[in-house]
Amino acid sequence: MFLANGEIDERKGETMQNIYGKKQLMIPSVKELPEHFAPLLKRLLLRVV
Repeated sequence: MFLANGEIDERKGETMQNIYGKKQLMIPSVKELPEHFAPLLKRLLLRVV
């Protein structure tokens, strides 16, 4: 999970993809954390059940 302080430019996006591959979540600001994190958490919890 990458939390930025504003817009995520292409270079940052490529760096995160190189490090984490497809298992990444990039969030432009902390304010947007709930709307991005909640669906991910739901998918992970449903996968466990």
